[in-house]
Amino acid sequence: MIDVPRGFTLIETIVATALLAIALVTLAQIVATSVRRGLAARTRTTAVMLAEQRMEELRGRPWASIVTGHTVEYLDTNGDPVCEGAVAPCNGSVYVRTWSATPAPFNTGVALIEVSVEPVGVPHGRATLVTARSRKAP
Repeated sequence: MIDVPRGFTLIETIVATALLAIALVTLAQIVATSVRRGLAARTRTTAVMLAEQRMEELRGRPWASIVTGHTVEYLDTNGDPVCEGAVAPCNGSVYVRTWSATPAPFNTGVALIEVSVEPVGVPHGRATLVTARSRKAP
């Protein structure tokens, strides 16, 4: 009768454990990367929405109030202004929103409007919108 060994050897157990550890480490790296990219996408999406909000507000203003304007605002996570009148971000500032409007060099009846939003202290997530608005005929 042939004696059949039962169970696993120590080498087989070590190899299986090593393969499982490699798989778990790889999975953890994938999850961490996904979380970082998701956060970056959320930051970028919020920045675009805040820029669109200001752009729409500027489009609705009278011509004289936008033609030579420039403003810097500090916003919290909800897009509400914080530390008004400050020249640098304060506690609670999550985004910096700037806008400017200048007469177009090719036609004084056209204003070039630029709105830019970027997160404070984060290297990604900046959004910039640019549009041209013409003066309506009287």
